[in-house]
Amino acid sequence: MQPTRRYLPSLLLGLGLLLSCGDDKPRECQKPADCVGMQAGNYCTKVEGKGRCVIQCAGDSTCPAGYTCTGKGDDGSLFCKP
Repeated sequence: MQPTRRYLPSLLLGLGLLLSCGDDKPRECQKPADCVGMQAGNYCTKVEGKGRCVIQCAGDSTCPAGYTCTGKGDDGSLFCKP
């Protein structure tokens, strides 16, 4: 195995790029600081009783490409979903 390939998974995890491993649920969080810099979103909110890092939204135009503002947190807040 080439040295760069050996370190690539660690690098990607460190950058927060491997967040869901194929699952459509955002990364779990306990506090807002857990979500800082996460690709899945910088906001920690409860979704189905679990803290999740999400991208808050006010409509589809406020979501990244390929996402829609269709997620709803337990507190009624909206977030982007793929």
